[in-house]
Amino acid sequence: MAVGPPARTTDKVLEESQLTGELRLSGRGLKEMPGMVPPFPYEDLLVADLSKNRLSEIPPGMVENGRSLEELDVHHNCIRGIPERIHQLRNLTILNLSRNQLTFLPPALCALPRLEVLIVSYNKLVSLPEEIGQLTHLTELDSRCNEINQLPVTLKRLESLVSLSLRRNSLQRLPDDIHCLLGLRVLDVAENQIKALPLQLRLMSSLEKLIVTCNPLEFPPATVCARGRLHIYKFLEIKAVRGEQEERHRRGASDELELRSARPPPVGGNDVRTPQPRAPAPPPVPVPTPAPAPATPAGPESRTSIASQRGSHAPPKHEAAAYSGYEPDRSSQVVMRRFEPARSASGLNHTPSSRHYGLSSKPSGNIEGRLHVSLPDDLRSALGDGVVLCHLANHVRPRAVSSIHVPSPAVPKLNEAKCRRNLQNFLEACRRIGVEEEHLCAPTDVNQLHTLPRISVTVDRLLRFAAQPPQQLQSNV
Repeated sequence: MAVGPPARTTDKVLEESQLTGELRLSGRGLKEMPGMVPPFPYEDLLVADLSKNRLSEIPPGMVENGRSLEELDVHHNCIRGIPERIHQLRNLTILNLSRNQLTFLPPALCALPRLEVLIVSYNKLVSLPEEIGQLTHLTELDSRCNEINQLPVTLKRLESLVSLSLRRNSLQRLPDDIHCLLGLRVLDVAENQIKALPLQLRLMSSLEKLIVTCNPLEFPPATVCARGRLHIYKFLEIKAVRGEQEERHRRGASDELELRSARPPPVGGNDVRTPQPRAPAPPPVPVPTPAPAPATPAGPESRTSIASQRGSHAPPKHEAAAYSGYEPDRSSQVVMRRFEPARSASGLNHTPSSRHYGLSSKPSGNIEGRLHVSLPDDLRSALGDGVVLCHLANHVRPRAVSSIHVPSPAVPKLNEAKCRRNLQNFLEACRRIGVEEEHLCAPTDVNQLHTLPRISVTVDRLLRFAAQPPQQLQSNV
């Protein structure tokens, strides 16, 4: 078994510390500092490690003369109080007082101007001193495992604080102004009695680590807190916005009540308002109603007279000859309508629509009812590609049109050649079904306004065959 080097004696460590400026007497079971003749020169000491001993106080000579001391570690001792003259350690930056028997911290401790790290965990502290706000250079405060039930108001003045650990204490709430710690990155308040987090916590944009586990939290719920800091911030933000809206609503209601109470009372003492007479309403302006056109029979002579009355709106003579031998069937609900152009109050004629020129709402409704589709008001755009007409022919006689060019998501509009091919297939199907040649329209009639009545004639003659049995359809062919 190898034997390590012999431990240095306490006197040897004291002699070496005078040369190095570091006194390290950790784990030697000391109850007090050993005496020396002459006394130990604490003036040149920079680091003192007296941890894991049985000291009941910080050595008085070190407090009085250690003006150059920067680090003091006395954790895991039996220290019960801090001397009032601790403020004489003007250059002290790190002070570790953990695992002792401290019940309070004196205000003199908060007078250390350069203190950056203060560790007071595993003691019996019930509070932090109100003067702790004077430690403006403090970056780390560790007060875990104590009995602290309330934080001082001056804690918000620690502008340089980066890490704050309050785990396993008796805190019931966090101060509302905790968001004033603008540089805080780590906040550990786990294992306390906190039931609600302040809404202002969401304003701590510098916070990187928030630990709130093992608390009886109700606001936010524990399920939200388990998801992490961002979910907590989102919950608090939503609640804050709702609270502001409710507050504005209450303020508006209170302001309205104040305005009502500030109104002077009426002269008579009774708040009875005399109704003011209303101005008489202006007489209604009569709207001229056009006289209805006289009913005319549906014979060829009546259509000729109507066409002569329309003047420039009548179709050409070569098209009128196609209607001379045609009597529309009332049972097919395809009725030829001729509407006179409506006249406005100024006397100007309105341009007739495609439905006013021969295709009324009844033929389109008949097609819609047959094919279960909805057609727009502009029938030229609905029938121009020939798809609806081809489906109508297949409805009258299945597979009458074997090939139909239809639009697709990639090509939503057919080109002119495919539209013309659909119309030609429709006319060929009408011929095979039995529609007379004189009642067939031309492929170009669909896209012309004054020839749309010919489409109505063709559709009407085609729909007559829809009610006939198959044997009669074969005889017509």
